[in-house]
Amino acid sequence: NKDFWSRFSEIDTDKFVLVETAEHLVINHSNAITAKIIAKAKGFRIAWLKGDFTNKELMQSYSNNSIFLSYKKCPIFLKVYLLVIAIYYYLMYVVIRNRVLSFKYKGIYYGDFIYDSYLKAYSMATLHRFDVRIIKVFYNAMLRDKEVREILRRNNTIKALLVTHHVGLDTGCLTRISLQQKIPVYYKGGGHDTFVFSVFNSLNEVYHFPKKPTKVEIDFTMFKYKHEVEVGFKNFVEETRKKPTGTFREGYGNNIYSDIT
Repeated sequence: NKDFWSRFSEIDTDKFVLVETAEHLVINHSNAITAKIIAKAKGFRIAWLKGDFTNKELMQSYSNNSIFLSYKKCPIFLKVYLLVIAIYYYLMYVVIRNRVLSFKYKGIYYGDFIYDSYLKAYSMATLHRFDVRIIKVFYNAMLRDKEVREILRRNNTIKALLVTHHVGLDTGCLTRISLQQKIPVYYKGGGHDTFVFSVFNSLNEVYHFPKKPTKVEIDFTMFKYKHEVEVGFKNFVEETRKKPTGTFREGYGNNIYSDIT
């Protein structure tokens, strides 16, 4: 790998594209190739966002002058402070207002992340207002916000970002904060012989994703294709019985039950 990619080295510069690394080797490989394309086109070097799972030797084999950046651990007193704030936001946005999607923190809407992360973490079909575990989701969102802002402040030579996911707490927060700070975000998606590539330049572009259906479209679909939607949903639920290859196998570990539901 190193012998091959050394023929396509990046220039020496203090301008970097920050690149998400992943546990999945195929995602890492496609990320690295896309990162090199961006770096060559824009005159950047590559900075890998290092996680506990990151194989430094493997990632550097794609770019010998690349560097590694990682989130800095927050002090305990700050974590306690964020926990207190998380309790306040839970009471305000969930228990009292029941408007979690309107949650905004430091100028960025995170309500959709709170909602989705709660469903994913606890295998829920919908939000349960009086579930105190939502506090932990608020806390995790604000903690990641703090970590991202710190790494961008500490490394102000980051001029672009490459991610494979622009939703969720992990790279979703990173995406939105980067856009808030006028750092363009490249999105590489796809899989199974499919390659999706786009660039975001503003927060509005990720808030209002082009493929997101509008309320009018949803209402029209339910009015005209009610039977087809019901049949499709029943077939989807039936997939949960197909172990170990069912649709819910990865997302929910075949667990669609909770003590609350």
